[in-house]
Amino acid sequence: MVIALCGQKGGSGKTTAATNIAAELVRRGRRVLLVDADTQGSTRTWGAKARARDGAPAPDVIAGDDTMHKRLPSAAREYDAVVIDCAGRADHVQRSALAVADVAVIPCSSGAVDGWALAETVEQIQAAQQLRPALRVRALVSRVDMRRAVGRQVYELIKAAGLTALRAELQDRAEYEEAQYAGQGVTTWAPSSTAAEEVRALVDELLKLGGKRNG
Repeated sequence: MVIALCGQKGGSGKTTAATNIAAELVRRGRRVLLVDADTQGSTRTWGAKARARDGAPAPDVIAGDDTMHKRLPSAAREYDAVVIDCAGRADHVQRSALAVADVAVIPCSSGAVDGWALAETVEQIQAAQQLRPALRVRALVSRVDMRRAVGRQVYELIKAAGLTALRAELQDRAEYEEAQYAGQGVTTWAPSSTAAEEVRALVDELLKLGGKRNG
């Protein structure tokens, strides 16, 4: 299964979601390739820390660009899952990722879900679906405090964009930043935390979604 974390704007939590999904899949015994398609390189920095931990399993991490649709199909055969962290405002790179993705996930936060950004992302994904009708698309509520009204409004924006939201959420929690700094996923950094429960629920949902042929 190839999962692409997409979105036209930075700060929505794509890297947090990508690294935690990859780390949890590895924790479950999957062979995972994590692709950093953002020139900032945050995912590769996390990956270097993850692989530096003696004896700890970690995903393989490579850089991605606008040739992923050519390179990844053959590389993916060696893995159980591929997770792509796309850059914001890099249309050519995101198009390349969508050309090989089975599931496109759009992290949405109250600060990042501007109308133009979400509309552009949806438009690009719809174009990809015309070529690949089996591509599944879901929005992920990310980096929000659901105790605040502005957090709850995210679902209204997602619905207005014509998207389906995942049931799982990654709320605004300190454990995500702490785990990122340590080069770990939150399910190993703080396995008893609410953040870890959120990631486990997200991966469960994505695995079920990846097993569907339509929807």
